[in-house]
Amino acid sequence: MGMTQIQLIQSLGSHLGMLEQELEFDVPATELRHLIGRIGELYAALLTNGRLASEVNQRGHDVVGKNGQRISVKTTAKAQPGQVSVNANTANEFDRLLILRVNTDEMEIEVLRDLEGGELREALGKEKDGKYIVNVHRPRVENNLVRPLKVVRSVAKIVAGNEFVVSELENGSVEIKKNGVVESNTKQACRLLAREIGMSIVNVSGNFHNTRQLGYLLIRNLSDI
Repeated sequence: MGMTQIQLIQSLGSHLGMLEQELEFDVPATELRHLIGRIGELYAALLTNGRLASEVNQRGHDVVGKNGQRISVKTTAKAQPGQVSVNANTANEFDRLLILRVNTDEMEIEVLRDLEGGELREALGKEKDGKYIVNVHRPRVENNLVRPLKVVRSVAKIVAGNEFVVSELENGSVEIKKNGVVESNTKQACRLLAREIGMSIVNVSGNFHNTRQLGYLLIRNLSDI
């Protein structure tokens, strides 16, 4: 039996926490490929209301969508990924290709490309040396996703005469609404709100908290006010 959506969210949060800890120990993201890959698979299963493939290293795909769609997941931590390669021997064993990026600065996950059908075949192009090379674009609007991101935890408070709602989403990202309007610069909004309630924006080592850390701390501190 596969993991439930709640279990997937919990596992994704746990893996993001492990990644964050490893990065704090100055382990390069390039040395954490397995962990980053697992984070991508968990996130893809959440996005598609699906489940992880029944076998580890399942040939050709990593996730099975709710409708039985076979999904191959490629996950990178590079700041500006240019291309990903697909094994030509397994290209006929998946129906959809999700290319994800783990933003290690903000500890959140971005969808770079979501390809299926004719768009997938066009992106694969011609085989060369047993591989297909897929170009990766910068993050775009996630218009092919099955559903919006779920809110993992949230808190609403009136601070300095304004209503703030701080939410942590299932991909690790943070959202802040001020008087019902989503703040476009989340990091800046987190820092300003932290100052309003007297919360430090740096850790014990004197380094600035990233957005994910600020969001977690804001939710915890606002819940205690």
